[in-house]
Amino acid sequence: MSFEDLLISRSAAVYADFLQPHLTAGDAVLDVGCGTGSITVGLASRVDRVIGVDLDDAEFVDARAHARRSGIDNVEFRAGSVYTLDFPDRRFDACLAHSMLETLDRPVDAMREVHRVLKPGGVVGVASVEYGRADLERPRRAGPPSLLRPPHQTLAARRCR
Repeated sequence: MSFEDLLISRSAAVYADFLQPHLTAGDAVLDVGCGTGSITVGLASRVDRVIGVDLDDAEFVDARAHARRSGIDNVEFRAGSVYTLDFPDRRFDACLAHSMLETLDRPVDAMREVHRVLKPGGVVGVASVEYGRADLERPRRAGPPSLLRPPHQTLAARRCR
């Protein structure tokens, strides 16, 4: 699948729709666990600056190339860990963590680090999608788990104190 296909199938309009009403044109946004960066690139048109962070720098090759070709100069990608973000305190107005917390061994520690880099009053948007595996919180269902059932998705966008 090409990166352009990802921009359609995994777009910010769909996957960050719950966060976008909280964003303003002057915001600096952090996208932790951004993977290939399609959502990150999609957010760039709505804010002043967006930085995507994920563990493997190789994930960003296509997103960087797309941004260059498209003249998108307010998006950046960095390899790093959500447990030790390489940013000063109070750097961002908002943070997106989509389908990422459920992959972590220490999600509370990750959220503490996100809180550190958010400005007072900043907003954090978290989406946790459950595809039949154990997650942060599993809704009660009758019957055995199945990968064929529709995913359960929990979305939240909250302002930090």
